[in-house]
Amino acid sequence: MILIVESGSTKADWVLVDNGNLHSRFTTEGLNPFTNADYDQIIAKTVGDNLSDYDISHIWFYGAGIVGEKEETNVASAFNDISKGRSTQVVIEVKDDLIAAARATCGTDEGIVCILGTGSNIGHFDGTQIIAKVASGGYLLGSEGSGMALGREVLKMYIRDQLTPASIKFLESEYQISKENIFDKVYTQHIINRYVASFAKAITGLEPHEKLTITSKVFNEFLEERILKLEASKKLPLNFVGSVADSFSKEIEDMLKKNNLSLGKIVDKPIHNLVEYHIKHN
Repeated sequence: MILIVESGSTKADWVLVDNGNLHSRFTTEGLNPFTNADYDQIIAKTVGDNLSDYDISHIWFYGAGIVGEKEETNVASAFNDISKGRSTQVVIEVKDDLIAAARATCGTDEGIVCILGTGSNIGHFDGTQIIAKVASGGYLLGSEGSGMALGREVLKMYIRDQLTPASIKFLESEYQISKENIFDKVYTQHIINRYVASFAKAITGLEPHEKLTITSKVFNEFLEERILKLEASKKLPLNFVGSVADSFSKEIEDMLKKNNLSLGKIVDKPIHNLVEYHIKHN
């Protein structure tokens, strides 16, 4: 039996596969080491509560925030209890979210892979590994094209009175915000980027010209700051993963077409394709 975990900043999908067949699946909150300080405790508790009865031989963990050896080691250590009382050691492999997105969209083919969810990421996949990427910098230093970037633009237009009265009324009703409480709501959040990113969904409730203003700015920033910084993006298909990519697929397709770039796949949840990938290559 193998366990596949695919985690973004907001939520993580856990899937058990037994003899090439889907056994069970469940979801926990996101396990990004940089935005959830309790990620290791959540992993350990999930292992104890949900996985202790299963004979798991191999764990594949893919996650946002896996930027180096330190994060890989810490995540792997959080799974240590799964090997207790077993005669053989469970193999634990930790990869970043770009590898997950690449395997979910490209399989073993070469391509450019982009993640647009709560945060954002991009890399050049050669069929085996990521050989070049443009760093995100996280939600404070980057995250162009992400839910965080979209939500931030919604809130900026709200506090600066750049929205129509109808859109302001919609936001205040939908999110229970006001000009008096918005700063308190944003800056007292335990995980600020998740809260701000939640306003990305509100874009569909705004006036058409407001939606166009926000999406054009945010996705063009991703194009200029991230996509075009990879030379290979001009000759390889661009694949997208994540809820933002899925929700704004038309805007992304139009942007690429306007810039003579090739669109590959757009996948909302990579976990489904990752399961197929590991069944095929296990």
